[in-house]
Amino acid sequence: QYPVSFKAVQGAWVLGNDGQVCNQVCPDFTHCDSGMQSSLTTNDLLKAAMAEAGYECKSFGAKGRNYGGAPFATPRAEDNCYPFLDSDPNVKSSCSSNKHGHHRALCFCKACIDLTGAYEYTPKGSLPEVKLAQKGCSGDSGHWTYT
Repeated sequence: QYPVSFKAVQGAWVLGNDGQVCNQVCPDFTHCDSGMQSSLTTNDLLKAAMAEAGYECKSFGAKGRNYGGAPFATPRAEDNCYPFLDSDPNVKSSCSSNKHGHHRALCFCKACIDLTGAYEYTPKGSLPEVKLAQKGCSGDSGHWTYT
């Protein structure tokens, strides 16, 4: 046996399709993290997160929004990206609603499982046997990389 080190992808920004809610956008073994989404309160923060999701904002709305689906992108040529408006500390970005069918919600999909426990190395070229500790999610995921 040889020790094998794995690094879990902790989460990723994912841009949904028109009208999708983040609970639909996030793949198996991940969950929507409304706290991360609520942290995108400036145009610069939103621009960086959108870039990580593979999207380039053309321009930004005059102020953010705090209804379902925010932060988001629209199909408009002008003012197409809107950060989250943090005017009310009791309101957080939603994982389960999107107010407008043409808005593409920007979702932070956080990993739900950790790679913990025993790893066994098989020298014949097969992948190590990995025993996973599951934390509240179900499904199948390939979101793990070697370090």
